[in-house]
Amino acid sequence: MYVIPAKSVYDVRENNVPIYLAKGVLILKNLTLKALIRLVFLVVLAVALVFGAALYLLLQSQHSVSRTQEVRFQSFNASNMMRMYSLELSNDIRNYVVTENPEILARYLTNMAMTLGKAPRIG
Repeated sequence: MYVIPAKSVYDVRENNVPIYLAKGVLILKNLTLKALIRLVFLVVLAVALVFGAALYLLLQSQHSVSRTQEVRFQSFNASNMMRMYSLELSNDIRNYVVTENPEILARYLTNMAMTLGKAPRIG
């Protein structure tokens, strides 16, 4: 038989129901049905609060990931547009040098103005 030393047992009375605390373990004596229902309710409430907090943090994290993916997509889209305009500028200037067509030069200057931000982008 295991005997708990006297220093590690504390007798606390709550509504004349002795509660013994022995090395972190709750030992309830003469637990009434009303007290048991209250205890179960409090435990369920505590678990619900913990799960609610975990769900809130999970949703916040998911929202953060969603925003990050949106920014990443916009950055990719912007870099793709710049690559496309750069390729178009290169092709236009090459075509102008070969053909000396003033329409190609006008298109080149229009694209250059869009690239520099002096004219609105198409689309």
